[in-house]
Amino acid sequence: MSPKNRKRILWQTSINEIEYDIQQMFSGLRPYSLSLSEPQARNSYFFPVDVKIDYFSTITEEAIAAAIGDFKPDIMVHRYRQPIEPLLSACKKTKTRLLVWISEQGPEREVEIDRALCFHNVIANNDSDYEFYKQSGVENVYNMPFGCVPSFHRKVRAPARYKTDIVCYGNPLYDYYESKRKAVDTLVKPVVENGFQVALWGTAKGGGGWLEIPYVAKRAKLYRGMFSYEDLPAVNSGAKIVLGITANAQYGAYGSRLARALSCGSFIIWHYTVGMEKYFENHKHLCWSSSPKETLDLVKFYLKHDKERERIAREGRRYAHENLDYAKMLLPIIDDVLEQPRVKTSSRWYDRCQPLKDSYRAGDYRAVVDGVARLMSEGLPQRLNDELLFYLANSFYFVGQYEKAAAELSQLLKRRRQAEWLNNLGVVQYKMRDAEAGQRSLREATDVRPGYLDARFNLEFARLNAPNLVELKLTKGYIRS
Repeated sequence: MSPKNRKRILWQTSINEIEYDIQQMFSGLRPYSLSLSEPQARNSYFFPVDVKIDYFSTITEEAIAAAIGDFKPDIMVHRYRQPIEPLLSACKKTKTRLLVWISEQGPEREVEIDRALCFHNVIANNDSDYEFYKQSGVENVYNMPFGCVPSFHRKVRAPARYKTDIVCYGNPLYDYYESKRKAVDTLVKPVVENGFQVALWGTAKGGGGWLEIPYVAKRAKLYRGMFSYEDLPAVNSGAKIVLGITANAQYGAYGSRLARALSCGSFIIWHYTVGMEKYFENHKHLCWSSSPKETLDLVKFYLKHDKERERIAREGRRYAHENLDYAKMLLPIIDDVLEQPRVKTSSRWYDRCQPLKDSYRAGDYRAVVDGVARLMSEGLPQRLNDELLFYLANSFYFVGQYEKAAAELSQLLKRRRQAEWLNNLGVVQYKMRDAEAGQRSLREATDVRPGYLDARFNLEFARLNAPNLVELKLTKGYIRS
């Protein structure tokens, strides 16, 4: 293929192992040219990534536009969570096609949907998120589960330091995600406490590292440290059994490490996540466990039955190569975006609502009051509807129409109990001299989110200044900001 026909892809992200995988994939594809951004932001999980790549600061519109001008991409692919407005503005001004991959879901899906709704082309990473996005109003959604790069994720001869019966690697985040804590207790605790040969790789301390888990700390020799990502195939190849933990357990996402381990020909026992049956067959491609007892039974059986273990590992590798190869999944999505007749970056509602949000941020609350009703009549997605009503309620408050502010917040709270809405209702109620109702709303806000500082501050400030009229802290920013 001639250089003129090469497809140029600028990948904007905070670098971690997925970006290393993508670079490995593109390095073997002649029609594609890839540039990655931001190599300074190393992977914060458990292994460093060292790749020679082009980069630029991803924070400002000027930096993004300059990188686009230098690289002249056919498309920009954005993954992870850099600021939305500079990205959209730079792509619009340069008429650059944009594809956004929302790959970090799990416990944060309710936040990430607000991000996804800003863009026109979005990749979800499981069936549940795909349907959730579609129903929420994201305009053009693709579905791509976590994948592998068979040329890199492969069976290799493992050095002695990586040979073990059982391995589990990654940041356990034991004190951070309930889903990960449950996975670690289901898979790791039984094999550790029953004396199996286990190697644990990842962070030692911080947010629930391996040596902060009591039953691991008692057996500290099981902790092996961290490894370079280039050694991932060796880590997977050196163990008879790979235990898989993930935070993406709520909605059917199985975690990126699973596809890689399958591609390396590993026998896997994974913590069961809802929806795994849509992708895999238990005891055919891998095994999964829902309890410590089930884990022990699986480990004891498959350590004794080499042929059965190796059969499942071979079938899992075949499945990963056929169905989870990033080149087979991602490139058709990129090609589809490139074939769209118009360059479209942001969503329709984002373009309509952005001037109104700008007015809100600038303190022009009369413009917000006048403009929201017009937009609300256009049949917007429910989550955007909620966002605009939140801005409207706050704008009523700032122009002194407290009864209308309370009415809008009360209407929102009929749908769900959200801490920001409860806090602001409490602030409005205090302003209307109904201290009893205000206190109830603020306390409910702290019940919904115990660490919510605005509500905690308001409760204490009101207590110290009672019975005087107090000026409390209104939460101005919506959950996405």
